[in-house]
Amino acid sequence: MKRKSIIAGVILSFLMVSATLMAPFGSRGRAALLASGRPPANPAEWEHALARVLVNDPTLPLAIECIREPRPDIIAPPNAKDPIWARARDVAGVQSRRSAKADLVATVASIDLEECDTLPAGRYRHWRVIARTEETTVLPAWPERDSLLRRSGRDLAVELRRRSDAAGLRCRLFCAESASSWFAAMPPLLNEVSTDTTSPLIGIDVDDEFMGDARGGLGVHDHLLVPSLSLRLALCLQPATEPFVLHDETGPAMAMITWRSHYEGGAYHLPWPRTRGTMLLVSPAAFESLLTWGAGNLLIREVVYGDPSLADGADG
Repeated sequence: MKRKSIIAGVILSFLMVSATLMAPFGSRGRAALLASGRPPANPAEWEHALARVLVNDPTLPLAIECIREPRPDIIAPPNAKDPIWARARDVAGVQSRRSAKADLVATVASIDLEECDTLPAGRYRHWRVIARTEETTVLPAWPERDSLLRRSGRDLAVELRRRSDAAGLRCRLFCAESASSWFAAMPPLLNEVSTDTTSPLIGIDVDDEFMGDARGGLGVHDHLLVPSLSLRLALCLQPATEPFVLHDETGPAMAMITWRSHYEGGAYHLPWPRTRGTMLLVSPAAFESLLTWGAGNLLIREVVYGDPSLADGADG
């Protein structure tokens, strides 16, 4: 908690300095409008609108920073030379090549929802893990060849899946969602969500517009997970005052935590995390409700994904 307070203080100080440095822009902007014969009707309101454009809003980065926890004790994504990459390449029929995108995807495990992990400690002790994603950067053997950085990831998530359905087993688990859904109230809907289908229940944030320029700021985290509309309807989840925590009729029912680890330092750059992860948790009561709703059609599937060149076994 003390560390987070220090970080928040540093960010606040930075914003105050930035506002001081950018103050002349407001007066010069008004002067330019006057010179062009278009004086602002309300100078204070005009400067406030300009400040919203120039100054980063710290609300979202700080909210994300507040849910950061130490990395849990989980299996790391596979490294280069792991046999899983060669098997994934053979199954997919993809030619090994360097790519900026992760093209190799393989399902490595599938279990009943009842067997999912339980968080052993912390604020959410005894809550059940229904989704997790972790991505790590695979370093080249020669540090100067940083253009050869490759990414390897491991996903795990609950999904609706009929037992005999093999569709999508070579795809990642998440649908496209926006992190803004964590803050949006759920309107009452009359239609019930069918469980007799195969469908993802967890999304991953792809909304750059919602994040704005905050993605380049302190505390902003990639790979934020988002419960799908179907999952929120099934558990009757609504946002509360605390960011990234959803409530049902009895109280907190779903939460997200994040982590960063395996920092790389150097004489010519600031330390940066090689590994980033996100986890979705549900309370014991919400988990029982989820089991009842799923009617036996809910599975936890685990997937690995990575750059095709990882199958070569080359160190770069």
